[in-house]
Amino acid sequence: MSEGMTGARRPLKVAMIVGGFPKITETFILNQITGLLDAGHEVDIYARRRLAETAVHEDVERYGLRARTCYYELPHSRLGRLRHALRSWIRHGLKHPYALARCMALWRYGSLYAVLNNLAHAGPFLERRYDIVMCHYGTNGIDFIFLKDLFPDLRFVTMFHGGDLLLGDEKGAHVYARLRAKGDVFLVTSDVYGRRKLLEMGFDASRIVRHRVGVAVDRIGFKTRTKPTDELRLLSVARLVPEKGLEYGIRAVATFRQAHPELPVRYRVIGDGPQRDALVALSHRLGVQDEVQFLGTMPSQQVIEWMHASDVFLLPSVAEPFGVVLLEAQASGMPVVATRAGGVPEAVLDGEAGLLVPARDPGAIVTALEFLLARADDWERMGHAGRRWAAREFDITALNSRLLGLFDGLLVGDRAGDDECAAA
Repeated sequence: MSEGMTGARRPLKVAMIVGGFPKITETFILNQITGLLDAGHEVDIYARRRLAETAVHEDVERYGLRARTCYYELPHSRLGRLRHALRSWIRHGLKHPYALARCMALWRYGSLYAVLNNLAHAGPFLERRYDIVMCHYGTNGIDFIFLKDLFPDLRFVTMFHGGDLLLGDEKGAHVYARLRAKGDVFLVTSDVYGRRKLLEMGFDASRIVRHRVGVAVDRIGFKTRTKPTDELRLLSVARLVPEKGLEYGIRAVATFRQAHPELPVRYRVIGDGPQRDALVALSHRLGVQDEVQFLGTMPSQQVIEWMHASDVFLLPSVAEPFGVVLLEAQASGMPVVATRAGGVPEAVLDGEAGLLVPARDPGAIVTALEFLLARADDWERMGHAGRRWAAREFDITALNSRLLGLFDGLLVGDRAGDDECAAA
């Protein structure tokens, strides 16, 4: 990294800890990794499991990211993890006996399971030292915060995204006790949702920093939308899980079809997940199986092509930490209809680039669609407003630069809370 960019004296060594990799839906993580590499830093990826996704973002190959990735793929059983931990001890014990002994402090970590995890995860970090460890998702932060006991000078950053913010509600805030005490910075994508949840779990406000996920706006082509004459083409891009509220999108399509037989509606859903069969069955029960199409997962460039082939973007979430796909939709020029769920109001320029409606309310979605159709002459203006909004507030290059500034601040001894980063 050049000194003029962030003031750092040398390239940083960063360990990026993720769940599955490569994951086609997590372009925000991929953009951070490639941004750090473009700035001249060293980045290694540590993935909990190897994914066999057929759709892979082109940057995975372009940057040779698989060669930079260490896959753990730990056994699920306790016996399997014991064997894995023993192999780690045999491999690293003679060279790093004291570090591995610290990993085994049962009184500190509270359970044999945690100790086995420590032994299994420690090996690569004993052989290669880092300036920064950045965990995506708080659950990864829980399992890797022991690294602070091995390397006190290590800076440990955790970025929270979604389900990890609900873990405290499900299991109690104590599950984050060690991370809460030891972590240097906790990044959230939203003040409305993320910061509030961490504060409720007792995290130190001075170490919570809002850092938005960004998009490469310059890679997203813009298309002006006009009033549809043959059919209304709706698009959702989401994992097929209950939190995304796709059932309410399907119900809205059924209601719209009954109310407006003169304008056929087509609802395409990009993504996959455990709710797929239930959502397909729902479309059949409501008699809209011909109107609703499930397209599966696909690379980001194909997603943008489907955005260009659609009229209105719909995200009917019931729980949503932020919704980066909303930024992509706005950057492509689409009017957006989304719910006031979680951090969505921070992602959508309500009233200018899209409309926000209550969650779990198909009727409100229909009303929003009717409002847009009645004012279709405004779609071009809305599209340009959304594009400017995405470029001004969520440009990935600017956000990566701010992330580097945060890293540099940690390395010179600053705690989180820098005003510029907090406003990012």
